[in-house]
Amino acid sequence: MSRQGKRRGKDAERAVAKLLNGKRTGHLGGADVETDLFAVEVKEHKGEPPAWIKGAVDQALRNSKRPLGTDALPLVVHEWHLGQGRPVYRIFMMPEAAWLDLHGDMISQTIENGADAAV
Repeated sequence: MSRQGKRRGKDAERAVAKLLNGKRTGHLGGADVETDLFAVEVKEHKGEPPAWIKGAVDQALRNSKRPLGTDALPLVVHEWHLGQGRPVYRIFMMPEAAWLDLHGDMISQTIENGADAAV
């Protein structure tokens, strides 16, 4: 990985640590960012996301719009069938704004209780 790529990765870890009021710990081994609740692996990418991911998220955003302002939270579930006798592998994804709508109070409470993000 180039020096610039490593820098972008570290910057992404710092940004996520700040957003989640967590601590950047990737340089110590283990999770890139840790909070009281989450062990976060940050993957930084340059450019646009793959079309299949962007398409799925855009579709979830469209489908989350409901009448009378009672919008649902958009969620994409990717599911892989790994073969007979093996459990299904699933990854859950949602846009940042939806994730903050769901978890923002928890992060605000952590900040109010005096925790600092070590970035």
